[in-house]
Amino acid sequence: MQNYEYVSTIGEGAYGEVWKCRDKSTGDLVAVKGFKQAHQDKVILNLAVREAKLLSLIKHPNLVKLHAAFRSRSGKVYLVFEYVNSSVHDHLERYPCGLPSIPTKILSWQLLSGAAYLHDNKILHRDIKPANILISSQGVVKLCDLGFARGTTCGLREILPLTAYITTRWYRAPEVLIGGHYGPSADWAPDSRRVEPSGQLAVHCSRD
Repeated sequence: MQNYEYVSTIGEGAYGEVWKCRDKSTGDLVAVKGFKQAHQDKVILNLAVREAKLLSLIKHPNLVKLHAAFRSRSGKVYLVFEYVNSSVHDHLERYPCGLPSIPTKILSWQLLSGAAYLHDNKILHRDIKPANILISSQGVVKLCDLGFARGTTCGLREILPLTAYITTRWYRAPEVLIGGHYGPSADWAPDSRRVEPSGQLAVHCSRD
């Protein structure tokens, strides 16, 4: 981490923390994701390695770009991404009745374009939610956080017996909620996201 200057904390999850940093060699802002206990927990280490491998294989304007991946001398794992200044979650917090500054159709098209690219390359994202949909200052949508993503042999209309405990509960597809087999259609969140940014109520499961 000696090559990066800490600026602020962007967010924190169950497996890691994301910081806004400055690359000392270029002066550019980047997002650095540090994985908690990856040097001690093989499950977390595998998540980090899988995310880095998948991101190194893909390139699309609507997917966040990975700049670097490295381990510190202490064994901690870090991923360095392009910095994107906001997310759909940020905008919904500010405008709970809808997003006035971002045409919903344009947002949806870019989101679906990124998801379709992943599916065409046999990758399931499995954690599409507002916090993982970034929006640049130029209005470019970028899917991020492929920690739960996985490569698969599954075709667009095929299903496989895959892990049921994925994504945030509110954004799980019905077939995932009931613990059944699933495929690319489990990334249904882009469709449900199309109504949430417009200020309408999306259809999600309740606490019951």
